[in-house]
Amino acid sequence: MLEDYVLMMKLRNFNKFLIGLAVISGGLTGTVLSNPNIHSSLVNESKATNDISWSIDDSGNISPADKTQIKGAIEIPSVWDGKPVTGIAREAFSRCIPLTSIIIPSSVISIGDGAFSICTFLTSVNFAEDSQLNSIGKSAFWNCSSLTSINIPSSVTSIGDGAFNNCSLLKSVNFAEGNQLTDIDNFAFSGCGSLTSINIPSSVTSIGRAAFQNCSALTSIVFTKNSQLTSIGYMAFSKCSALTSINIPSSVTSIGRNAFESCTSLTSVNFDNDSQLTSIGYMAFTKCSALTSINIPSGITSIGFQAFIGCSSLKNINIPSSVTSIGQQAFSNCSSLTDVTFNWDNGQLGTDKLTLGNNLFESISSSQTINFHIPLGTKDQYKAKFTQDILGTNITANWISYIQWSITNDGLISPANKGLIKGDVTIPDTVNGKTVTGIAKDAFSRCTSLTSINIPSSVTSIDGSAFESCTSLTSVNFDNDSQLTSIGYLAFSKCSVLTSITIPSSVTNIGNSAFDSCTSLTNVNFDNDSQLTDIGNFAFSSCDKLISITFAEGSKLTSIGSYAFWDCSSLTSITIPRSVTFISSYTFKGCSSLTSINIPSSVTSIGGSAFESCTSLTSVNFDNDSQLTSIGDGAFSRCRSLKSVNFAEGSKLNSIGDKAFYVCTSLTSINIPSSVTSIGSNAFNDCSSLTSVNFAEGCKLTGVSDYAFYDCNSLKTIDIPNNVTSIGRDAFNLCTSLTNVYIPSSVTSIGQNAFWKCSALTSVNIPSSVTSIGRSAFGWCKQLYNVDFDKDSKLDNIRENAFRHCGLLTNITIPSSVTSIGGNAFSDCSSLKNVAFNWNSDQLIGNKLTLGNNLFNNASSQKINFHIPWGTKDQYNAKFTQDILGTNVTANWIENNPPAPSSNSNLPLILGLTFGFIILIGIGSYLGYRYYKHRKNSKK
Repeated sequence: MLEDYVLMMKLRNFNKFLIGLAVISGGLTGTVLSNPNIHSSLVNESKATNDISWSIDDSGNISPADKTQIKGAIEIPSVWDGKPVTGIAREAFSRCIPLTSIIIPSSVISIGDGAFSICTFLTSVNFAEDSQLNSIGKSAFWNCSSLTSINIPSSVTSIGDGAFNNCSLLKSVNFAEGNQLTDIDNFAFSGCGSLTSINIPSSVTSIGRAAFQNCSALTSIVFTKNSQLTSIGYMAFSKCSALTSINIPSSVTSIGRNAFESCTSLTSVNFDNDSQLTSIGYMAFTKCSALTSINIPSGITSIGFQAFIGCSSLKNINIPSSVTSIGQQAFSNCSSLTDVTFNWDNGQLGTDKLTLGNNLFESISSSQTINFHIPLGTKDQYKAKFTQDILGTNITANWISYIQWSITNDGLISPANKGLIKGDVTIPDTVNGKTVTGIAKDAFSRCTSLTSINIPSSVTSIDGSAFESCTSLTSVNFDNDSQLTSIGYLAFSKCSVLTSITIPSSVTNIGNSAFDSCTSLTNVNFDNDSQLTDIGNFAFSSCDKLISITFAEGSKLTSIGSYAFWDCSSLTSITIPRSVTFISSYTFKGCSSLTSINIPSSVTSIGGSAFESCTSLTSVNFDNDSQLTSIGDGAFSRCRSLKSVNFAEGSKLNSIGDKAFYVCTSLTSINIPSSVTSIGSNAFNDCSSLTSVNFAEGCKLTGVSDYAFYDCNSLKTIDIPNNVTSIGRDAFNLCTSLTNVYIPSSVTSIGQNAFWKCSALTSVNIPSSVTSIGRSAFGWCKQLYNVDFDKDSKLDNIRENAFRHCGLLTNITIPSSVTSIGGNAFSDCSSLKNVAFNWNSDQLIGNKLTLGNNLFNNASSQKINFHIPWGTKDQYNAKFTQDILGTNVTANWIENNPPAPSSNSNLPLILGLTFGFIILIGIGSYLGYRYYKHRKNSKK
């Protein structure tokens, strides 16, 4: 550093010497130099180019043969003495003070060292539009103190040391588009005190020492996009006292010594996010007295000696964990410094790899307290590392622990030492220069002392279990302009003291179990312009303090997942948006405080057990234009307070699932739409208050499933629709108030226990279509006194106990189509007096007819009249043994009277017999008469 300083001072002294020499050699006195009219007089004496004699060497470098001829505006020829002019010779116009303007032809590819140095009245340098200029030599325009602007051709690749040094009136330097400049050498624009701005071409890779030193008017340094700059040299911008801010390109790897020394107006230094910077040199920012903050890039490894000494406005600084060396007095006399953030962990502090100079923060004038922010769990190690010698004179350290963050390439953040996290935490929007876009999986899970979390707008996703089991978390706050789109699986599960949350409008998906078991959560709010489309399975399950859920008008929600609000026992109301098309299984199961629900027209299906055990639910209403086609198994089961279910006119409902309204003990009536084709098993089982079931005209129901109306003990009448083909087992079992049932001619089978213990049923007509009556189908129907079978009955079998314990049944006629009667079919029918059988003798023979035992068994003696066809008594008596008839049963076989001949069918036989009888009588009479006459004649 000392050697460079000595060299710079020598150069300045040499400049003064050359100026004096120029004055002497030009024949100008000090009085002439101070004469304000000298410039105009020189211009008036200028000569045309062709009056000037030129000298050109073998390399094509030109220079004036006689410098005294150089005055005013000069145009350099492109050819001289038959040779192309390719360069301007070393010091060719040096000290040509009367020169005011120069035109350089396109043929020139180089300007030699000192070519125009000390041309103090040179105001204009013009290059041909198609200039091929490649290099501008050392001190080429040094001390051209009247030059105000320069346009550098795009072909220039290098600007030599001191090329424009001390051009004190130079205000603008313009690099042509497509510039190929790679190096701005030492002192190139040093001392250009009028230069206000500079655009550094992207092709430049290095800025040399003191290149822009003492450019005291320079306020703006712009590095062109895609800059390839790698190094900023020693004192490159030192004493640029008007410079207020600078953005260092990401390509820069080193900032040299004293690079920005005494930039007294510099307030901010910014580094690109992907900065490649590794070192900040000695005294790089020393005496930048206006600098308030600097964020040192994460890849940097060394901060040099006195790098920021005397930055008296510097308030805070962040030292990345990549730093392994900080030089002595690096931040000394930063009198406004209040906060320093360190990022080293215990492992880095405990090794010799970290080198710290003495008096890093020393305060010469007065005592100073600095807050040192350090990672959680590292305070003891920092206090041991930062001795008073290292901290410096008059410095008191206040050690404050903070969360140290790690971030993935995808921007997912998570804290280190999360077990030490407590209180209120704000997630940063950037870490190590990277934008925070998400909160990583398990990032804060089981942080049981975390009370509040503030999430920045940059976060778009909260990953699985991010805050799971944060049992002290009371508030979650999102920035107003939050960009959050997804809340992941188990994200806030078991946050047991969280009371409310507002979901940002940008969120489209709430994942499975996201707020599961948030047992203190009372309110969930959705912004008016919510983009939410999906609520996942178990999303709010077991949030037993949750009172209401309100979705704004225009909600985009389409799907509510299984168990989403399961066991939210305090939930009293929820408005399902019209955008929802499907309510999944178990979605609202166990919402025991929910009193009413309106199913919007958009919903096409309600999943199994969707509202099961909503024990306070009193009504379910469907929009008039309802698109609902199916109600799943158990959808409203155990809704014990449900009184009414109102299907819309023109309902498209197709199926009612198994146990759909199981144990809805307050339901009094139900109107089944005509579109319904199936009612599942147990659909209305144990609806003990149900008095009427009305099927719409033209109902397409094809079967009454097993247990469909089981134990509906208030049901009084039922008209089964005409399309029903089967009545399932136990379909109306224990419907003890049922007095009347209409079975249509479409029914072919009546299942086991179908009407068992329908103790108020008095009469039933079995249509001819029925082929089988199941076991105990009408068993224990104690008031049933009449059973009629259609005359053309196709009944094939009556199963066991079919009419057992029908105590008032007195008469019954068994169709001749029956081929099987199960045991005890009419057992304990204590009032049974007459049974009519219609089997003929042929049916009674062999195994064509199957009869179970104890068909008419009774606890006490009973005589039954069995009416049978004429002439079949013997066969019946043989077929119906005592075992088949049953204990205590006495059979009285009564043959029906011979069938009276029909006047139509037996008339020919009767006429024939009568006619034959008459003929026989006539013949007999005739023969008798002849015999009488013969005897009479013979006596004579």
